[in-house]
Amino acid sequence: MRLTRRGLVVLAILSVTLLQGGAAGVAHWWRVDSEKALRAEQEALADAQRRSTARGEQEQPKDPEPVGPTWSLLEGPDVAATLQRVNELGVEAGVTFDLIKASASKTPGKQAFEVAGRGKPGSVCGFLAAVEQNDRLMIVESGRFTPGDEEEVAFQLAIATYHRGGGR
Repeated sequence: MRLTRRGLVVLAILSVTLLQGGAAGVAHWWRVDSEKALRAEQEALADAQRRSTARGEQEQPKDPEPVGPTWSLLEGPDVAATLQRVNELGVEAGVTFDLIKASASKTPGKQAFEVAGRGKPGSVCGFLAAVEQNDRLMIVESGRFTPGDEEEVAFQLAIATYHRGGGR
């Protein structure tokens, strides 16, 4: 028996239709099973809440902790201290710097820095988190990451600090 082009197309369409129907059936079965499991969990939660209420246990809502700025603005730019702090954060995180320097900024109250280096991906992420969580307001304005050696990532960052005074 020899199939023509038309026969092959019809066979292909039928095969795809059967596969789609089978996939829809499996998806429907999974959905029904998931809905049953969800209902069972909701009933267990409601039962636990009823028992808790019957025993007189009430969960006291926790007061939200006050959220405030953890950083501070200096009266003027402190380039040397900021460069030293960026270097300390990098050493603590385990990254190696190729370049750390201050650069000119035309925005009053802003000091820009260029930082380039390399490190393991986890170390680079730790450095970025340390910069973000530092008590001095430091913002990573832009970044570029490229593969370094087999286990390292190279990075170039533009970091800015702000102060209350005028331009530098």
